[in-house]
Amino acid sequence: MKVLEQIVAYATCFDTGKQMRKMGSVTYTTLAVRGICTIMVIVALCQPVNSLSHEKQIIEDILSTYNKRGRPVLSDSTVVDVSLDVSIKHVVDMENKNQVINMLVYISQFWKDEYLTWDSSLYGNVERIVLPSSEIWIPDIKQYNDVDDSVDNDAANVFVSVESDGRVTMAWRPLYTETACRVDVRYFPIDSQVCNLQFGSWIYDVNQLSIVSRHDRLNSSEFKPIGEWTLQNSQVRSITHSGKDGRAYSLLQLTIVIDRKSSMYITSYMFPCVLISVLMLLSFIIPYQYGVQKISMGVTLFLTGVVYLQSIIKILPATSDSPIMLTHYYITMLLFLSLGTLANIISLILTHMDSSGKREVPHLLRKICFVDNMHTSHRSGSIVTVIQNDDSNENMVLRKSKATQASDIESSATVLDIENAVNDIRDMMHSCNTYSRVVAMAEKMSQIKTIEK
Repeated sequence: MKVLEQIVAYATCFDTGKQMRKMGSVTYTTLAVRGICTIMVIVALCQPVNSLSHEKQIIEDILSTYNKRGRPVLSDSTVVDVSLDVSIKHVVDMENKNQVINMLVYISQFWKDEYLTWDSSLYGNVERIVLPSSEIWIPDIKQYNDVDDSVDNDAANVFVSVESDGRVTMAWRPLYTETACRVDVRYFPIDSQVCNLQFGSWIYDVNQLSIVSRHDRLNSSEFKPIGEWTLQNSQVRSITHSGKDGRAYSLLQLTIVIDRKSSMYITSYMFPCVLISVLMLLSFIIPYQYGVQKISMGVTLFLTGVVYLQSIIKILPATSDSPIMLTHYYITMLLFLSLGTLANIISLILTHMDSSGKREVPHLLRKICFVDNMHTSHRSGSIVTVIQNDDSNENMVLRKSKATQASDIESSATVLDIENAVNDIRDMMHSCNTYSRVVAMAEKMSQIKTIEK
């Protein structure tokens, strides 16, 4: 264009010099005019031709009269349709304690600007140009449930692609989101979480701007699991939100389902819990002679369970709508450990009671612990077995005495002593309590064996 203008100027100069020559006034002025025109042509021909001149001309032509402060529509009743394409790149972290999910999201926006159009045949068939987003109108799409406003997700620092028919594309703008997500930890650590992301306009209502999705699901082709979460499923749908000003606003709601990788938590929390439970059961079969060791083992297991329970509580939400199965299991295990330790303490107290019978076990405690029906005693390294029926004990002693009489009939004095011992045992069994009868009978049995010898 500039070359043509200079050629026209040269032609004008040449025509002026020609007219002056016809008038017979060929002077130094005429020669000067011709020289200037010649120099103009040489300069014009020596200038390089720019290959982007058509694109620059398009930008100058459409932006010279463009106003970005209003919606890009020719009629006020026209609604701007904005299409979104969302892709999740990473689930960076899930803050169980604060119920916040951190993600890296890529978002593309598509809309039509009726003022950014041109006839490509007049500009060397250029169909597409690239502009800074700060030079044109862009929709104010924000995330509604973002909990951190300090993150810079401004769209004014990116470029947009504009086609000759007015279609505008803002492609794959990265967003770092911190989204509020209610965490359901009932089946922690083998759990799944459902989170919602909502995108919409802060300024334009449904009569001015509408938001739709290009797909019914998230674009998961770019998802790369880098943490403990994997993307399981997703859904995208358009909804309407009623604002505080009474107007309806168009929103795009993205629902994602993510699964937790639980192998680390199973190794760290569930496997030790199972081991503690097994050791708790084994502590009940340790002989009562090792009562102190049983109590020490129960206390150690109890403290270990408390430490693990506290470590789990630190990573879980302070409030939960549903019970947490793992913590309930730990609490139940601690309860049984407490009851088992208490039972071992009572057993140790009963074992160390005075075997002479001067210190009797309280009646209520005998009923609770079944002391009236079951006793064991150690005397001179021998174990007196449990006696449940007094009549059977008398018959046993009588049979023992008769056998002694039959085996040693030659010694009448010895038989008389045995009968006296048996009578004493019978009298003592009817006059003493159960525990004392067992002890006394053991002593008499020892005397009988001495007499037999």
